[in-house]
Amino acid sequence: MLDNTTWRQFIHNAMRRCHGVFGEAIEYYFLSQENNIAYLKVNRFDKDNFSSGLSLYISSEELVGTSLVATIIQESDTIESLIVAEEDQLWLKRVIEECREERECTT
Repeated sequence: MLDNTTWRQFIHNAMRRCHGVFGEAIEYYFLSQENNIAYLKVNRFDKDNFSSGLSLYISSEELVGTSLVATIIQESDTIESLIVAEEDQLWLKRVIEECREERECTT
């Protein structure tokens, strides 16, 4: 069972190990996180570096007492095309609405 802090530390370590200071500068946002599954938003320009850093990294045992690896299950170019389980529909609808409002403010 992973909490938000452990997820963040794992991702930070993965980006630093695979891409150095440039990897640490990659911005990402948690859309939702529950136990071993996290939905993240990453800028499309950073997508390839983020994916490779996350996929190639194996953590030491110091985070949770055992080594951790991450698997990317799904990538989507738009939040609207993201496929989630029935129990995740509520947060997805909220995030889609926030993205629409954000787009309206920037145009």
